[in-house]
Amino acid sequence: MREVYLKGRRIRLDPSTILGEGGEAEVYDISSFEPGTVLKLWKPPTHPSFEGQDEEARRNRAGAALRLAEQQRKLKAFPRDLPPRVVQPIDLALNKSGDQIVGYSMRLLSGAEALRRYAELPFRRDRGITNAEVLAIFKDLYGTLGALHQRQVVVGDFNYYNVMVTGLEAYQIDADSMQFGGFPCRTFTTRFVDPLICDPALRALVQTRPHSEATDWYAFALMLFESLLLVHPYGGIYSPRDVNQQAGLALRPLKRISVLHPEVKLPGVALPLESLPDELLHYYAELLHKDRRGILPHKLLESLRWTRCTVCGTEHARLRCPKCSERATAAAIVEVVRGRAAIKRLFRTSGRILAAAVQEGELRYLYHEGGDFKREDRSAVLSGEPAAAMRYRISGSKTALALQSSLAVIDPKRGATPTRTSIDTFRGTMPVIESNSKHLYWMRGGNLERDGELGSKLLGTALSGQTRIWAGERFGFGYYRAGAIQSGFIFDAEKTGINDSVALPALRGELLDAAASLSLERCWFFTRARQGGDVVSRLSLIDRLGAVIDTLEAKDTEDSWLNEVGGRCTATFKGLGGSVHALFVVNGDELIRIDEREGRITVGARFPDTKGLIASDEELLMGREGLFVVNRREIRLLTLS
Repeated sequence: MREVYLKGRRIRLDPSTILGEGGEAEVYDISSFEPGTVLKLWKPPTHPSFEGQDEEARRNRAGAALRLAEQQRKLKAFPRDLPPRVVQPIDLALNKSGDQIVGYSMRLLSGAEALRRYAELPFRRDRGITNAEVLAIFKDLYGTLGALHQRQVVVGDFNYYNVMVTGLEAYQIDADSMQFGGFPCRTFTTRFVDPLICDPALRALVQTRPHSEATDWYAFALMLFESLLLVHPYGGIYSPRDVNQQAGLALRPLKRISVLHPEVKLPGVALPLESLPDELLHYYAELLHKDRRGILPHKLLESLRWTRCTVCGTEHARLRCPKCSERATAAAIVEVVRGRAAIKRLFRTSGRILAAAVQEGELRYLYHEGGDFKREDRSAVLSGEPAAAMRYRISGSKTALALQSSLAVIDPKRGATPTRTSIDTFRGTMPVIESNSKHLYWMRGGNLERDGELGSKLLGTALSGQTRIWAGERFGFGYYRAGAIQSGFIFDAEKTGINDSVALPALRGELLDAAASLSLERCWFFTRARQGGDVVSRLSLIDRLGAVIDTLEAKDTEDSWLNEVGGRCTATFKGLGGSVHALFVVNGDELIRIDEREGRITVGARFPDTKGLIASDEELLMGREGLFVVNRREIRLLTLS
């Protein structure tokens, strides 16, 4: 444990109290020492996440040393009259000898979510967040940004990772990296850096000129666009008629090729560009294609009036719905056949599908309709309304609902009264629970447990408050990362004991997300991490004994299927040379199959006939008849001949 001194008192920092970790620092919950407070602790050059002899590791160590040296002066000169939505330093944390500032305490934002989540459709759908609410959040952020500039403070590395949201209020964090006085902001995020301060001769965005108020407003406009339309302004699929004009995601900002370009196609999850009023679309055309800079006119935000079409459900800020007739027609279609692909609707609800799984060859699901939670046989298992951040799992006939640290399980074999259990949450927010056809699995007090006929059974021990788990039919996978500690582990679906010798590659930077898909023999483990100015997606393929077979990485500026964060599912086929372990992924708007071949992860097949039949925000489940495709309202069966 690291030790620091705050207000003259020693604090021992337990890794289990980490609330967040970035490339530069760790954030600890110290509310037991100072109620409502967290501690931001900068990583020293000797931190394990900077280990290695490669160029990136050496650069990170040098950056850590420079950062610590500069903060000795910068924090003492920190302005004290900043807007109330800026989470600023309260007290300075010192090392044991008291001669070095190593971090600072700041306000704890309970239940806050990063602004980036508001640009993710699954998160928006799960919590019922509308564009009217997103707009209110950005109006709040608009006022904070303007007030900072009035005080001659520039955010600099302005991005939706360092803005936290509670309700409709947006809080600016990472205040120590802001630019003021003679202290420049030395970092940038590729996704939001202004190409006008980057080297145009390079084939990627590399900042060469300082941040300014203009670059802050540019980043604000990009975040607003992505959060409203669910596509980055330089995202989409670019298919120029002249193949010599092709440009990857990293080059498009430098070439000014945005989603407004006629040869860029929007992904299926995005709202139509025509959802925005003409005046705002004109502003973005000037910003993205003609390098117009300056404050985003406040009247453009005030004049936005978001509504939801009563016919097709599309959100828009127009007098008329831009996709009403198309969506209404699509909703009426039960079956579509296109080439070798056919998709057929199996179930549709006026409410909301909460969870779905294929277990023992059967499709099982939970949905909410008419004030009741219902199962696939339309039986009501519980009355009430879904809560934001509630997690749902299915295990045979059992239905599990988890909120915060409370787990309720409804088992028809034991009556209609739910049994209740206290469980761990991941970093105080997400209940840690998983399931397969026979069991429910959860973390409690740092222990991995599963249900049983005679009560819960202890399977093993991990790190309390920091562990996530995923369960398959034969085995499960767990992962935790806190400070210098990183561990992946395998556990048997039935037996006691865990194998914590999974040798995952070292993960640098801030972990944004982690997910796993399990078959009978393989675990496909995905992470997304913010490293420097980039977001890096990684896939590690792990066998049932815990051996890492192969690992792939891709930056979010690369055109790679690995950057898709939507539907995916596993399958195992019998091939001429033995079993073929595969992963199905929705890439853009078509299905692809990823295979394990001779110990390597490779693209096995593409299915172009599925274009337009599935979307990247839909969940995939492998069944006997084909792939089940699940979204908020319906379940469809996709078959490939």
